[in-house]
Amino acid sequence: VVKWQDDDWYRISVAAGSAITARANFTHSRGDIDLELYRAGENAPVAVSNGASNTQTVTFTNNSGSTQIFDI
Repeated sequence: VVKWQDDDWYRISVAAGSAITARANFTHSRGDIDLELYRAGENAPVAVSNGASNTQTVTFTNNSGSTQIFDI
């Protein structure tokens, strides 16, 4: 992840009824990283972590079986 240039995007498939947890560990004093999880084709995130610590974590249960997209 190279945050100073632009966002990094990752696409994953999560089975319906399954949960996903994503965590980013980093040194906050060297740059602020936030995590956002989107459903494919939607503009609003379904999970967000944007604190000021060295770790960002999002957890989401996929009830639709759709593809999920992470923005870091």
